[in-house]
Amino acid sequence: MGAGRPLGGGRGKLQTSNGGSPCAVSGCATCASLRAAAVALAVRRGIQSVTSEGIAAEAGIEGEEAARHYPTLDHCLAAAYEQSTAHFRDVASRAMDTEGSWQDRLHAAAAATAEAFDDRPDLARYCVVEARRCNLPLLCASRLAGRRRYIEMLTDHRRSGGDEDLPEVRMELFVGSGHHVSSEELEQGDADSLRERLDGLIKAFEPAMPSPAP
Repeated sequence: MGAGRPLGGGRGKLQTSNGGSPCAVSGCATCASLRAAAVALAVRRGIQSVTSEGIAAEAGIEGEEAARHYPTLDHCLAAAYEQSTAHFRDVASRAMDTEGSWQDRLHAAAAATAEAFDDRPDLARYCVVEARRCNLPLLCASRLAGRRRYIEMLTDHRRSGGDEDLPEVRMELFVGSGHHVSSEELEQGDADSLRERLDGLIKAFEPAMPSPAP
């Protein structure tokens, strides 16, 4: 599963380097089909078995046409990850736009995330299980950026006015632990216990993450 292999997969027909740019058209239906195909294959067969040709075939798109949208396998897998994580991050963010303490809103975000995972188990498994098994550079960079955006989202929901700073390393540990718990539960196929474990994680971190003073 090489990072530089053209998504079209045609040896000698399409010479696209790693530096090729993916499609920049917002809402492109072809890109959406390719991302959905990548997720479906990764969940069904395991991400290590996903190939350029397989994505194009699953989407019902000619290889060279697919390569014009995502030049390499890595581009497509990374884009699918970014879209999927953005969906779950938005769900958690909306859940935190409520009244109550920061901890209360963290619990609301955990509940909403568990429900969203249940609604879209394919995207959930791709994000927190399969994507971690692949070391292609763009996908790895997307995972790191996704974790950073999640930390920023949670931090932004801490209401201002307190005089106690929250060390960034605590948020990194909290988010990293949440990702680990989610991956473990989904890999074992026990999504029902995910919310309980996330709530337990929040309680364990609460003494180190006091809400800002009103």
